[in-house]
Amino acid sequence: MAMFSENVMLKAWVVFFVLATVSGLVAGAVAGGAAGVIVVMVTGSKDSIPLFAGIAGFVVSLPFSYFSFRFAVQKFLAGYAIGSD
Repeated sequence: MAMFSENVMLKAWVVFFVLATVSGLVAGAVAGGAAGVIVVMVTGSKDSIPLFAGIAGFVVSLPFSYFSFRFAVQKFLAGYAIGSD
């Protein structure tokens, strides 16, 4: 098993954190806005927008978090482990 230096792990975590935050924010905002428009069109009420927009934004941002994590691990940790054998 390869031992990772603190520098390599910190770099991977920072890249993951930044990518997941930015992409999740954008995707969540778009999905939340669309969900808000749909809720108002269907119900005619603005009271339930925060609930449905929050749920839609969270669900849509999950794949972006996964792919950001996958990218950071492949780029920094997996490459480091293969190179150190």
